[in-house]
Amino acid sequence: MLSLQAAQLDDPREKILLPPTDPNAEIIEVPGYKLVYVNGACPKNYRVYKAHSMIGVIF
Repeated sequence: MLSLQAAQLDDPREKILLPPTDPNAEIIEVPGYKLVYVNGACPKNYRVYKAHSMIGVIF
């Protein structure tokens, strides 16, 4: 069984899911929240963090 990380290594064009603490992560700051880019062109998908916890995904 392949892990998500191994599957991502098969396609180098896939953007790796970066944590909000990574300096290369695409982040949008909203007061009290961080939106971290996951994937997608239109619409873009973002993971939503409050403090250090992921609370959802928006697109």
